[in-house]
Amino acid sequence: MFLSVPLSRSLRVSVAKVAGRNASSTKWIRRQLSDRFVVQAQAGHWRCRSAFKLQQLDEKLHFLTIGARVVDLGAAPGGWSLMALSRVAPAEAPPETHGVVVAVDLQRISPIPGVRILTHDVTLVPSVTRAILECLDSKPAHVVLSDMAPKTSGSPSNDHRLYMQLCTAALDVASAGVLATGGTFVCKLTTGAQDASFRRLLATRFRAVRYIKPEASRSESAEIYLCAQGFSQTPHPHNTPKSTSPHTQPTPNTLAARLRSTPKAPTPTAARASSCSGGGGRSTGGESHSRGGSGSSSGSSSSSSSSSSSSSSSSSSSSSSSSSS
Repeated sequence: MFLSVPLSRSLRVSVAKVAGRNASSTKWIRRQLSDRFVVQAQAGHWRCRSAFKLQQLDEKLHFLTIGARVVDLGAAPGGWSLMALSRVAPAEAPPETHGVVVAVDLQRISPIPGVRILTHDVTLVPSVTRAILECLDSKPAHVVLSDMAPKTSGSPSNDHRLYMQLCTAALDVASAGVLATGGTFVCKLTTGAQDASFRRLLATRFRAVRYIKPEASRSESAEIYLCAQGFSQTPHPHNTPKSTSPHTQPTPNTLAARLRSTPKAPTPTAARASSCSGGGGRSTGGESHSRGGSGSSSGSSSSSSSSSSSSSSSSSSSSSSSSSS
């Protein structure tokens, strides 16, 4: 039986004035303490409020089925991995029917019983793909998730570009043999100059593509999710974007190339990786953190996403570190 968390809408919190605390800090604390998803994340040990975004996406699209293999890119601090595990390997289901969750992040993730953790830079596509498939025992995943987000700059257009680099890296990983035929791909982005092109790119490889903004995503946040289902290794002819030239027909690779800026060499820290760890018993226990600076605590667990965003343009073919406003 899947977990469904009832959430109260009537939370009101007063924050005492503290010397030295500015108005914006007080406002942030009040918002955090009054946020019903933050409260529920703390009570349920989901590590971050963004876990409920995944819960709501799955309630709409039903892609996290018992026994499924799931890859969570930019997984720190682990809220999405915990939620995915509760659905593909519920405690009441026979162990032989349990699915697998692989959590990938450049930042180290505290152990999650039942989740296989991989410390790696998502933007280093060839090496991270090999490492993920090792964790999956050489079997492709049914679902690839990306809740990654860059460190925001304050410029909506620049932030959008960085989001699209991360999405492109995530799609590169999924398309490089990690995602099984018929599988589901989910990534977070903001709307802007490049998201329509990226959606068209997804439409060439997936049966259905749609935008979804879950209720747990704050109304003031510009984030939105692209959910693509029915993956195909070969482009769908009826979905291939029409050429703007009578002599050229865009391919997934050429479309993805338009989303990239000038390639940059990976930094030494981006090259570090570790073997897959974890995968024992399962539990939803864990600390309450933020998956990118605005979850159930003020921690900034999205350092891998900011690291990835600066080097994601070195990816080789099409959409990816972690956040959840």
